[in-house]
Amino acid sequence: MSIWTRLRRFFAAPDQPSHLVTYDPSAMTGTASDPVILSSAGNVFSFHVIPHFIWAGRMSMDRLKNFSDQWQAQARSDLLRRIWPISRDFQPIDLAGVELKINESLAPWCYDTEHGELRCTPSVRVLLDPAVRERVLPLEGRRLELAVEHSLGLLKAGHVRERVEAWLEVVRSLEHLATLGPDERRLLAPAVAALVDGEFARVMQSLAATREQRSLDLITVLTQASGNHGQLGLYEFADAYDKAVRSFCKQAGISYGSLVDDRT
Repeated sequence: MSIWTRLRRFFAAPDQPSHLVTYDPSAMTGTASDPVILSSAGNVFSFHVIPHFIWAGRMSMDRLKNFSDQWQAQARSDLLRRIWPISRDFQPIDLAGVELKINESLAPWCYDTEHGELRCTPSVRVLLDPAVRERVLPLEGRRLELAVEHSLGLLKAGHVRERVEAWLEVVRSLEHLATLGPDERRLLAPAVAALVDGEFARVMQSLAATREQRSLDLITVLTQASGNHGQLGLYEFADAYDKAVRSFCKQAGISYGSLVDDRT
């Protein structure tokens, strides 16, 4: 600090406060500073950096405000000199990353005035380059739609499950069944689905029809194999096929007796 500066401070006005006075222009005015433009990685797009300076000094508030106005341009220049190399390490959409890194790198600095040191505490807020926003906005809109659709889909699936289970319990009670096993649930689920949701019911009916047709095809093959092996005297194989036919008849909801009648 120069001798001239010390002398000026010695003969400073007697109304100079002994305590530290702080002044935040943005808090007082409610407006932000013009952005500082920094290049992002690739030097094609930019970051729009909003500086925020808090000023402090052992002087009156009016004097502090005047000094903050006088040193504003210099503070912006000093800020730019400190932070411009940082931004080039970040992609243009990484606002949080570059903002955090810049603010971590900043520390207060001081200016000498005839009324004492003027301390400047900087911080920044980083905004998206309008050119990047124009390109990203449709994608972000679609991403938001997908996220909402996903959440609604999960919510609907949960509700459908609860209502299907409730209707299955109603059927079990009316049919005086102790429990509903896999085969019973497989047969009843498509029916009760119609009471829950139209779209879900169509899917379940289609699944039931496909499963029934495959079961019928397999039953036909097993029935023929059972008959053929029985004619050849291979009764153990015929019995195994017959048991398999009975099992698939149960799963498909087909009367084994009616199947035997058709064969005879």
